[in-house]
Amino acid sequence: MKKIFLMVALIATIFTQQLFAQATKSTALSTLLKSYYGVKNALVASNSADAATSSADFAKAIASVDMKTLAAPDME
Repeated sequence: MKKIFLMVALIATIFTQQLFAQATKSTALSTLLKSYYGVKNALVASNSADAATSSADFAKAIASVDMKTLAAPDME
């Protein structure tokens, strides 16, 4: 009985982990988000040199995003 219970618990755990796992694909928006976090972190740290550099990178990332290729959920 214990073996059956442990087997069911193991199978349930495996399926639950697969259902809640996030996709790790890299998209244009993920690079945009990383650039945004660079700007935010520099501003929070009051580092004006890094903020200027990060915001220039962020502007380049925004310009590189092709809105026509984005999926509908990413546009919201």
